Amino acid sequence: MIKTLVFHIGDPKNGSSSIQRALFDRRWRCDQVRIAPQQELNASGLANTLLKDNRPERRRKLFRQKRDWARQEDADIGVISAEFFAKVRPRLLQRCVHEYLPEYAEGARVLAYVRPHAAWVASAYGTRVKTGGTLTTLSDFAAQISQRPFLDYYPRFERWKSVFGSRFTLRPFVPAKLHQGDVVADFFHQILEGAPFALQEAPTSANSSLSVEEITAMRVIQETWGRLEVPKPLRLALGGALGRTLEGLPEGCTRSKLRLDQASAGALRTRFIEDARALDNAFFGKPLMEAALDGAVESALPEPQSLEAEAYFTAAQLVEMQEAAAALVPPLRADPQAWRNDYRFRKAPGSKYGKAAAGIRQRQHIDDVWAQLNRLAGLMGKVQSEDKKVIT
Repeated sequence: MIKTLVFHIGDPKNGSSSIQRALFDRRWRCDQVRIAPQQELNASGLANTLLKDNRPERRRKLFRQKRDWARQEDADIGVISAEFFAKVRPRLLQRCVHEYLPEYAEGARVLAYVRPHAAWVASAYGTRVKTGGTLTTLSDFAAQISQRPFLDYYPRFERWKSVFGSRFTLRPFVPAKLHQGDVVADFFHQILEGAPFALQEAPTSANSSLSVEEITAMRVIQETWGRLEVPKPLRLALGGALGRTLEGLPEGCTRSKLRLDQASAGALRTRFIEDARALDNAFFGKPLMEAALDGAVESALPEPQSLEAEAYFTAAQLVEMQEAAAALVPPLRADPQAWRNDYRFRKAPGSKYGKAAAGIRQRQHIDDVWAQLNRLAGLMGKVQSEDKKVIT
């Protein structure tokens, strides 16, 4: 039986994918403390049942599965990780632990990471473009986020602290403050409470950020899928798969890091400075979040970066991207679930999805979609130089 449960709740855009990948691949070694990771890549299904009160049967089912897992495992620490927990009401999670996992009600720990406000905006923008969540510019996205409460960190994390007390830990997603300057290393350092451990090197980065050039191309591709009425869940999966394919391409000199402009950075500082100070005072004892907002203004560009694809790709390249994006729609429509399950299985071999498609026709549909995604990745890796010659 697991002795202590740790709920890793995100936040989104705070290295959750890398942490979950390390857990799923069992990349750690610790001789003093035994860790049992969740059986799936992430526990998003479980977390979502706490956001949708109209699914009590699924909630009971998934929590009972976690109860059986916790009782069957022989480990000091069990980890349940999903960034969707970030939006869950802390008292609801506490109530469910008492109801379904009563052995852990008094000892369950909660661990969260928080990325500085402006850095979160830039990182989240690339992800939203990749998954079809927005087609706007970074400046407009920053303005939209400022109108929403999610980045008002202090009230939300204070609620977690009020419910779980000393069993809640909030860590700053600031490299200089992380153990070994890395969020995965910091995560294991936290849950192991300082016990020595070693980490194997990750084979690839998980959910790495898109470059400016890749973002402009992704906007064209996602616009094409939207125009062809590809359902949003499929657009999300396709964008994620394309992003993972891009990670395998060689790095080139044309890759530009996405950066805020001074007007946007200044507006974000004005909007979130009080929240940053409250968070620093309550959790960190030093001005980490405030300094990050100041630093974002200092490092911002005078003007917004161009996010028009025509600035980086020729007209012929853009047409070819649109054609490749459109070419994968017919096989998707023929059997949309086959490819999606195959993608899930590739992300987490051995997961509940198994080998998604054994039939010849299904396999052909899947291969056709992957062929066009690989084609798209290759096209996105070719950016024009200043003299309009295409370089790779």
